[in-house]
Amino acid sequence: MERVSLAAFALPERLVAGSVPAGTDLAALRAWGSTLRTLFADVRRDRPGEGTVEETRALVRMAEAGLYGLRVLGPGWIVAFRDSVNTALQELLREELSAAETERKFALRQIEQAAHTLGVLVESVGAILATMPAADTRALLSELVPERRLDDLPLTALDRLVLRFQLDLSVALDALDAPIDELTFWAYRAAIGARRVEALPSSAVVALGGEVARLRSRRSWLNWGASEIQQELAPWPSSAPSR
Repeated sequence: MERVSLAAFALPERLVAGSVPAGTDLAALRAWGSTLRTLFADVRRDRPGEGTVEETRALVRMAEAGLYGLRVLGPGWIVAFRDSVNTALQELLREELSAAETERKFALRQIEQAAHTLGVLVESVGAILATMPAADTRALLSELVPERRLDDLPLTALDRLVLRFQLDLSVALDALDAPIDELTFWAYRAAIGARRVEALPSSAVVALGGEVARLRSRRSWLNWGASEIQQELAPWPSSAPSR
């Protein structure tokens, strides 16, 4: 199965009040935030190069953190992510309007455009999941979100591209108050990642659509009545050999 990894691009504490699904484990939400803060700090410090072992480790950590976030938020993740995107865009606009340096304004504009790209990706996946009953959505998330660590799962080229974009954008948002050199570095990385994602055919969304179709086919029997189950389990009819 080709994994579709969507990770939070903003820290959980930035999630808009009221958008977190009812019943969410708040302790788990705080733990998720702590994990992301540590990851972002490490990446900002080390700046792992593209294609390096260090980058692979960072991308795996990003995938694990994002999938953990999906476990925490459950099927209601789309509302939380949508509100988080809108909040981030508003914050970026305020930062841009108040920035005095041209370089900082340009960097903020790049991050804003990258956030729009992630918003489109989130909505594309959300549109597919919206066609599913809540029980099927939970079942799909349980399959896409493994309990074990991902160290032993190789990342595909698509995984790396999408995760790198999410990580670079996340770090850029985390560095809004950083010195101009650091901000422009991560803004450029986020902008390049957004362009690469936009240049892709919607293969990640298509892959998820395939998973949805497979899940529906496998779970269709859950709505069968007794007569339908009996008919399905009945032996195949046999015919006497003709003479």
